[in-house]
This record gives sequence, structure tokens and C-alpha cells, in this order.
Amino acid sequence: MNEKLNELKNCIKKYSPAMIAFSGGVDSTLLLKVAKDVLNDNVAAFIGKCGTHPEFETKEAVEFAEGIKTKYYLYDTSELLKEKVFKFHPHDLCYYCKHLMFSKAQKFANDYGYRYILEGTNTSDLEGHRPGYKAIKELDIKSPFIEANIDKQDIRQISRSLGLKTHDKASFACTATRIAKGIPITEDLISKIEKIETYLYNENFKQFRARYNGESIRIELYPSEFKRIVNDIIRLRLIDLCNSLGFDAVYLDLVGYVDK
Repeated sequence: MNEKLNELKNCIKKYSPAMIAFSGGVDSTLLLKVAKDVLNDNVAAFIGKCGTHPEFETKEAVEFAEGIKTKYYLYDTSELLKEKVFKFHPHDLCYYCKHLMFSKAQKFANDYGYRYILEGTNTSDLEGHRPGYKAIKELDIKSPFIEANIDKQDIRQISRSLGLKTHDKASFACTATRIAKGIPITEDLISKIEKIETYLYNENFKQFRARYNGESIRIELYPSEFKRIVNDIIRLRLIDLCNSLGFDAVYLDLVGYVDK
């Protein structure tokens, strides 16, 4: 792990001054921490309030940046949800979303004097269909984990060695991924799904998804947490919440959440 960490540091050294696309997740937390160690005051965090990431993640991101005394910029990109592409919700939505978001980030970085933007894609993320990474490459956003040949497991191990609490944190993908393809993505629908997932977060479930197929909500959890979700108090409160948001049918996915 020391070799991989040193390689990561060497990759980051090339990019100064840099702005880190920071969500507060496992990957970007390690990236910001190491960038701060390497670049000192020549690094800042760009925290986009894009409307498709949980509010609790944004709050944790701000707290972490403040905790390591890193300058950060909180920028509202929620207007992205008004773009036409969200109404059609194509299979490659992530490409358009990333392109829009990072184009805005580039302008923001230039305005504040940051030459590079770094983001946390790692080699594990390259498996399967990743249209968002295509946009990242087109815009010449830098991906130090890719350059250093670091995968998700490496990130968790290095994070643990550095004492980062995020080393075993669950991954929270963009909330738009909870909505079935072809269903228009609206601020209202995103807000409703976030309220359901915030409830699960506040009940201390480790990993969860609330997926919408156009008719019902399907809850995904680790199978080890099934017993907790069927506790009458938690279950009935969840049902009441979903009903109050306009979802009449609420299902538990018996396959459970599968790490991808």
C-alpha cells in the first residue's frame, strides 16, 4: 500500500494548483486528503450541490473539508435537472450529466485560478458501461487513481491506513440511478427518493437504495439487514413515508443490495 500511496502522490504532484471534485464519498475523500498533503494550499474542494446527490453526503463533505482545513467552494448545480436530457433519461445520461457538471466546474476553476480539476474514478470503475468516464476524458479532467493503477479495494485499504473514517463507508451513487431508464427525472421525484433514503440513513442502515420503476418503490439492503427492516416500527414508518410521498406499493428486494 505504501508503494501505491507514493505513486498516487507522484501523480498528484504534477497537477498544481488543483481543484478536487469532492462528493464526500470513499474515493474523493482519499483523493482530497492526499492532495492536501501533497499540494498544501494549492488545492481546493469543489462541492457541487447538484440535486442528484443526498444532502447528508454534501453535509459530510463540507465537514471533512473543514476538518482538514482545506479551502472549499460549495456550488449549486441543481439547475442541471432542468436540462432537456433529464426529461428523456437516455441510457447514457451519465455522459451528458458529467459533461454538463464538469464543464461548469472548469469555468469555476478557471475563475478562481485553479489550473487542473481532479476526480476520483478508479480502475474498478472502468468495468462495464461507464459513459460518465467518456465525458471526463473528453474534458481532460484528471483521474489520479487511474494513473496510479489504484482500484476500489486499494482505496479502502489506503484510507484505513491513513485513519480515514470513510474506509468502510457505503457507496452512494447519483440518485438519478434509482429511476428506471425512460422515466423523466424531475426535482420532485429526486426529492422524494432522497427523503426515503435519508430515512434509511437515519435508521443507520449501512447500504441501501430506493428504486422507482414508474409505479412502486423497491428497497435494496444488504441481506444481513433484512431483519431490521421488518421490525414493525421501522417498517410501518417507512410505509407511511412512502405513502405520504405518493408511492402506494413498497417492496423489499429479496436478492438484496449487490456491490458493483
